[in-house]
Amino acid sequence: MNPMTAPSWPLLVAGVVLTLVPVPAFFPGRVKYRPVEYLEIELRNSSWWNVWRKLLRTPIHWEELARGFAGMWCLVLALDELRARDMIRGFTSPWMVMGAAFAVAALGVLLTFVTLRRKEGAVAPIAYVGAAVFAALPLPVGTLALILALSTMMAFKSMSAFFWMLAIGLAGFGWLFGYALVGAAGAGFAATPWLLAAYQQRDFVIPLWQSRGRREAGSPVAS
Repeated sequence: MNPMTAPSWPLLVAGVVLTLVPVPAFFPGRVKYRPVEYLEIELRNSSWWNVWRKLLRTPIHWEELARGFAGMWCLVLALDELRARDMIRGFTSPWMVMGAAFAVAALGVLLTFVTLRRKEGAVAPIAYVGAAVFAALPLPVGTLALILALSTMMAFKSMSAFFWMLAIGLAGFGWLFGYALVGAAGAGFAATPWLLAAYQQRDFVIPLWQSRGRREAGSPVAS
């Protein structure tokens, strides 16, 4: 079989496209970007359900969840097949597969960061990052780190805490379960959004769907 027609190449192309195309930059006009602090204030003044209802009503979060999972799954599967066939010189270790996949995904986060229409804000890709980590890493490492990150986010009522706690969890659980290098690669990816926002001193923003009536009335967010 011609290597270029092997199943790994379409998967690789699909994974690269899914992870690199800055989809949030093309979100429709009915989406309003709000600072993470806005939701944190909402969390303090109302119930978790009211906040989650706003998030769950926004289709973009579901799209980012699917994009993160599908893109990383395609990348890891394709790169691992190429490694098994020895089709990439020096690409011999499983941790290299994860490292390469997370590097591509981190580049995708960077592209989203620089192309977001709201230049003063950096999108907080919680759904994308969480789905990519779940798809790529072994279950004990990825799942436990995600549980820790989500629990910390809920305990502190701060979505910003998700990224740095996920990075800490991936590094720690990776070392604990014998996946130190893989966990370190995942930690670097998980910390990328937070580091980019901190480097340029830009606030995180989260997309929320805006109903037509609220939009015409000039209200920033649908209730």
